[in-house]
Amino acid sequence: MSDVLKFNVNGQQLLVADGTARADATAALDMETRLQQLYTGEYTGRSLVEMFASEIVEYDDEWEWFQARVQAGDYSGMLPFDYIPVTLTSGFNLLYEIGHFDPYRGAGDTEGGHHVPMIPKVVVPVSGTYATNGDHIMWNTSANNNGTSSEKHPYLASNLHSWETGVFYNLLPEKVRTRIVEQRHFLEERYNSSTAQSAATGWSWASLGKVWSPSCIEVYGHESWGTKGYSDDIDCQFDVFKSTRGRIRRNGSSRAPWWLRVPSGVSSSHVCRVYENGIAITYSATDTWIYPLPCFLIG
Repeated sequence: MSDVLKFNVNGQQLLVADGTARADATAALDMETRLQQLYTGEYTGRSLVEMFASEIVEYDDEWEWFQARVQAGDYSGMLPFDYIPVTLTSGFNLLYEIGHFDPYRGAGDTEGGHHVPMIPKVVVPVSGTYATNGDHIMWNTSANNNGTSSEKHPYLASNLHSWETGVFYNLLPEKVRTRIVEQRHFLEERYNSSTAQSAATGWSWASLGKVWSPSCIEVYGHESWGTKGYSDDIDCQFDVFKSTRGRIRRNGSSRAPWWLRVPSGVSSSHVCRVYENGIAITYSATDTWIYPLPCFLIG
């Protein structure tokens, strides 16, 4: 055997020569390193487009390839934080990272299949009529975190969600939009025709639409400042948010605050958000210094 290489992978010594065996061992070593970095919180992801270029050429584009992998439940070689670049039709460049693998598979009022939530690595600046203080957005245009008579789910009735589904979704390239699937959740209701409510009044199954903001549990692993019980939904914490470092998102070089979809459980006007240093906090729904973090599912 010529040009023999020795590797230690998971405590086992591998002796490999040139060719496929060497490539497999190198890939195994690479994954071992990435897993160690993921465990210690140092992993920031790699481009799926670069890692799987030889596979992607067999498809029309990278999103068709990714959807095919997701639908097959084939996540081999991928880790949370790995990403796909996206250029919005506005020209703004984003990196969308894998947030988790199949977090809600089998759940829901209709059993869910394979899926991957995609999370932007940075907050998204807002422009046009929804923008406040330059490029931020209000959760609601009035200091009220309640639903309405026609839409009792506060988040689905919010100014933030209106921007996500009515504006941001259309900024995504068509090759991305055609791969997005809706996610149904057991969302809290909060509405009374006579007075504003400071906690949830019920809950029911509803679609988040094709673009949405994360919940407290998806980010922090617990309900944080939401209504106890009602803000639990079917949620689980996403892998990319398990470390505080992963919750910190930036606008350029600066750390930035961003909205969650959950109203405060002790106020009729405040909404949960992630502070720029990663802590859980609530602010008025009309705060004008907070960014959106628009996410979507591929499935």
